[in-house]
Amino acid sequence: MKKAATILLFFAIYLVSAHAQTSHQAQKRLPDDNHAYVLLNHSGYALDIEGGETNKGTNVRLWERNDSRAQQFRIVMAPDGYYYLLNEKSGKMLDVSGGKNNHGDNMQIWVANSDKAQKFKIIYAGSGYYHLQPYDSDYFISPQYSNPSKGTNVILWNKSQMAKWKFVKV
Repeated sequence: MKKAATILLFFAIYLVSAHAQTSHQAQKRLPDDNHAYVLLNHSGYALDIEGGETNKGTNVRLWERNDSRAQQFRIVMAPDGYYYLLNEKSGKMLDVSGGKNNHGDNMQIWVANSDKAQKFKIIYAGSGYYHLQPYDSDYFISPQYSNPSKGTNVILWNKSQMAKWKFVKV
């Protein structure tokens, strides 16, 4: 009986250690804030500021990757462990329209204001992809449709295959 308890204790320690190592490895994969990135959706399309506009409230959509500044974002760490995504061309933040972070809410760019609508968790999803989850929300940044095409709108939706993004340095 003592031997079985020792084996179970050893196995439990092993599992906790393996989980901590895996979590640490996932954190190491987080893109750094010293580079601009194009965010490629699992569909192959890039997160794009519609028409390359710079006005607050401009819509965010999917578009063919062209590495323009309208598709480039910098990761800016917030003081509370969340992140902002700063668009290189407009100087504005990725933002959830209306600031409520509800299912179906639209993505836009807006002047930096430290609001929760501009804060995101960057969660490793495997194979070099990440989920982007707004502050205090159960939803994720995702194309509006499960079979997106060029111009598909970007909204908050359930966690799915389509809610995955790859950060590609430019």
